[in-house]
Amino acid sequence: MKVPAIYTAQWALVTVLSTLRGIRCLTGPASPVPVRSRESLTVRCSYQTGFESHKKYWCKGGFWKNCDIVITTSGTEGDTTSGRFTIRDEQTQRTFSVTMTGVTQEDEDTYFCGVERFWTADDMYEIKVTVLPGVCRREAPWTDVLDFPETFQELSVGESIGVSCREQYEKKTLMLQCKEEAGNIHFFPRDLLTSCKEKCRRVGILSPNITLFPDQEYYGPGEEVTVRCPEGSEPNVRVLQCVPEATGNRWNTTRVFCSQTSFTLGPSHVINQTEIHPWDPWDLYMGPTFGLVIPISLKLLGLLSFLCWKGISTLSGKYCKSSKDPLLIGWWACVAQNRRQDQVTHMLRE
Repeated sequence: MKVPAIYTAQWALVTVLSTLRGIRCLTGPASPVPVRSRESLTVRCSYQTGFESHKKYWCKGGFWKNCDIVITTSGTEGDTTSGRFTIRDEQTQRTFSVTMTGVTQEDEDTYFCGVERFWTADDMYEIKVTVLPGVCRREAPWTDVLDFPETFQELSVGESIGVSCREQYEKKTLMLQCKEEAGNIHFFPRDLLTSCKEKCRRVGILSPNITLFPDQEYYGPGEEVTVRCPEGSEPNVRVLQCVPEATGNRWNTTRVFCSQTSFTLGPSHVINQTEIHPWDPWDLYMGPTFGLVIPISLKLLGLLSFLCWKGISTLSGKYCKSSKDPLLIGWWACVAQNRRQDQVTHMLRE
């Protein structure tokens, strides 16, 4: 039976296309590619020289002919984002990458890295993506507050693990569980971090020259500590106490320092701490060196007042004598008569 020419031509075209598809310009990671639920996945594919300006895309589906293109580039270098997917073409490196965020179980499927080709079928690289159960990992802020077992790395959803508060917190053993809620995977309960009450910390209130007994980095609620200063000094507080509160612990004072109790000004003169105080301008008048300032000032003030009065009286007399104002003349006559009477009285008394 002779095969019609039209079928022969179609078969020849299929053969050529299949041959061309066998000449791959794409490479990528080995399948399957695993990813944890609710985490991100990035896949990187490489292409050969000559395809830099061709469009690249990420296609989802079981067969290359009918897969659904999720996202594609514009044919230029840079990023393109659509929903949870981002594709980036780095033409100088001849690679492009695809990132999926917030992966769910529905994202598990067969995907293709694709490069658009002219006059023939696109080149595509198949990648199977497997979605694994989500996990809770050992990371901040949990590791800032809690001590995990040394061998612990991650915890699957539904599993539990025993932990304890770190050294700087009151000793306490707690139970953590990994849960998935509202599309997020995290340790539960969320408020567990507040269950660890912070201790009183040594470096928070002390000066470098102060020592404590017992000397340690952290102190628990109710602990008392003796404060010690260098020889010749005394602490402002001799005993510190870590006072418990609802949300944590605090010291019974906010400042600790050493003050000098005595020092020598000469071979025998010693001044106690109670005699030492900051300089005050009032010391000029009340201090031992300047104690005579007040009485001397008072005497000078009295002398100046007397001289001023004498000068005013003399000037007033001259003015009154030269004045023709009857009131002033009468006043000056009265003053002169009183002076004479005072002089006579003084002579009789002598």
